[in-house]
Amino acid sequence: MREIFIEYCHFLQISNTKFCEQEEFFIFPDISPIEELKKNCSLDVDLQSFLVRPFRIALPYVSSHTIPSTTRNIELVFDAEVEISKSTNTKYICDPLGKLTFNIVLRGDGDETMASWHLDKHSQVSSLKDGESKLLHPEYHFSFGGKYMEEKYNYHNWDFGQTLIMRSPRLMHPPMDIILGIDFILNQFIPRKYSGFFLDNPQYTEIIYKMKEFLWKPYAYAFAKNFFTNWSDNKNLYYDLSFCKSIIG
Repeated sequence: MREIFIEYCHFLQISNTKFCEQEEFFIFPDISPIEELKKNCSLDVDLQSFLVRPFRIALPYVSSHTIPSTTRNIELVFDAEVEISKSTNTKYICDPLGKLTFNIVLRGDGDETMASWHLDKHSQVSSLKDGESKLLHPEYHFSFGGKYMEEKYNYHNWDFGQTLIMRSPRLMHPPMDIILGIDFILNQFIPRKYSGFFLDNPQYTEIIYKMKEFLWKPYAYAFAKNFFTNWSDNKNLYYDLSFCKSIIG
């Protein structure tokens, strides 16, 4: 994984500058949190941890149907902590991630309005001590709200108008590291007119494919193992059954 992360960091550094030269603004106003990742990539060890401090991504304009309609200057802030295991056994289907948590925070007009999404790794199957074990939450799941909105409510007296905020539902989603997390943001929040500068680059698409193959292929096999015991592409594979069960909750 070290080589992929280093290649990705170089790509983002160069492409961000080229994008600004073409569009006259930065999608990534401060690339330094990604540059810091290269320091973590210097060691070729079996278990690597990556921590991205809050990383800003600019939205080119406010999309239609945004509420409040008076919102201007939306900025997205992404932070993540990932622990990835390097496995040389391609026949053993298990969880490649030892830890995963990341947050996507949308801020409008500085910090006057906000929303947040949280991607987490834990479930009531893999952790019987989970405090909310009565509620279904697969091993990898998205939820709306999260600690950032709760902190605004608890410590800054924000009431979020008439919006009702709960930790449910926890929506099943394939795991995403830092690279796939930023790719998710480019696809979901940035109009293709601008995100295509990155998404349509062959070097970028190759990096994304490699990361999806590394993280999503075992996820896909483990998911299918819950429903099939035999299929042609399953030959000579063996499984961590607790991982298989935990991803569907």
